[in-house]
Amino acid sequence: MARRSISFDPEDFDLEAELETGLVISSGSSGPYRVALDGEHVGRADDFDDALVLGLEAMERAKYWPNVFYVNERGNVDLLSVRPRTRKGKIVGASHEIVHGWV
Repeated sequence: MARRSISFDPEDFDLEAELETGLVISSGSSGPYRVALDGEHVGRADDFDDALVLGLEAMERAKYWPNVFYVNERGNVDLLSVRPRTRKGKIVGASHEIVHGWV
């Protein structure tokens, strides 16, 4: 199966609004990953992959699939393309790649 490429134009992208409504995984320098969906706290995870699964599960429950972002401890933001892995209808992992980054 061919991978679908994502069309992205950074000039037409409202990062602030997207972060408010998207799935955001953020990390601090000395703490777990925090996960929020549409501005609401979803949970925490010690590992990025676990945080991504937590977020994908929240998206599935809400039937809402916004853009996915990672915000690191320095405030840098990456827009991610995410492909969930499922087993027997349950999300068990995901692969991701960075579509665009903001420093």
